[in-house]
Amino acid sequence: MRDFLRETDGFFAQYMPGITRRFFYINVLVTLVYWIATAIFAQNEMMAGLIRRVFILVPEQAILQGNIWQFLISIFNHDNFFHLFGNMLVLFFFGPLVEREMGTRRFGWFLILAGLAGGLVHCILAFAMGRPEVGLLGFSGAGFAILTAATLWFPNIRVMLMLMIPVPLRVLAVIIGIFLALGILENIRMWGFMGGRVSHEAHLAGVLMALALIRFRWILRLLEGIEIPFVTRRGARIIPIGRGKGKRRGTQRFGMGHPGRHTDPDDLYNDPHWYLDQ
Repeated sequence: MRDFLRETDGFFAQYMPGITRRFFYINVLVTLVYWIATAIFAQNEMMAGLIRRVFILVPEQAILQGNIWQFLISIFNHDNFFHLFGNMLVLFFFGPLVEREMGTRRFGWFLILAGLAGGLVHCILAFAMGRPEVGLLGFSGAGFAILTAATLWFPNIRVMLMLMIPVPLRVLAVIIGIFLALGILENIRMWGFMGGRVSHEAHLAGVLMALALIRFRWILRLLEGIEIPFVTRRGARIIPIGRGKGKRRGTQRFGMGHPGRHTDPDDLYNDPHWYLDQ
C-alpha cells in the first residue's frame, strides 16, 4: 500500500507542484470521507446531522453556534463526483501555473482566502435574506480565483473549450464570466439571491478576492511566513508575485470544460437539509 501511494504521488508530482498537489489530495480525501460517512449513517438521523454539521457551512451554525471550522472544511468538501471532478480539473490544469508564478506559500493562502471569501459572502447573504439555514460546500470559490489569476498572467494560453474548440484563456474567461453573470441574475430573479442550486455569489467572491490579493500583494507577503498545517512546511520555496508577469505567451493546449456547477431538482427547497455548492 505504501509503495502504491508513493507511486501515485510520484505520478501526480510530474504535473502538479507541492501546494497544488496537496490541495488536490485534501479535496479528494475530505470529499471521500464525507461521502462514505453519509452513506454509512444515511439512516441514522443524529449521525447524519452531525456529519452535515462537520462538513457543510451553515451560517446559523457557523456564526450563531460557533462552529467556525465549517468555514474551512466546507471548502474541500463536494456534493457529488461531477462537482469534485470539475473543481479538480481547474486545480490540475491551472493551479501549477499560478503556483509557479505566485510562489508556494502565497498560493496556499491565496486559495484559502478565496474559499473563505465565498463562505463569508454566503453567510452575509443568508442572514440578509433571512435564510441562515442554507448550507454551502465546494472548492469553486478558490477555483474561480485560480482562473482569474491565470487569465491575468497567461491570457494567451490555448485551452480546449468543451474538449473540442481551441481558444485563448482570455476568451474562456469571458465565456465563464457571462455564465456567472447570468447565474447571479437567475438567482436574483428566483429568490433574490441564493435562489438556485449553485452559489454563483460565492464564485464572484472568489474572483473579487483574487483581484484584491493580486492588487494588494502585501497581504500575501504578510501571510507567507505562516505555515498552513498539513499543507506547507518549512523551507517551501517563495517566489515574488508577478515574476515574469506578462512575458509568457505560450501555446500549450489544455482540455477544459466549464468549471462551474450544475442544475438541481425543482423541489430542492422542500428538502430540510438542502444546500448550495460553490
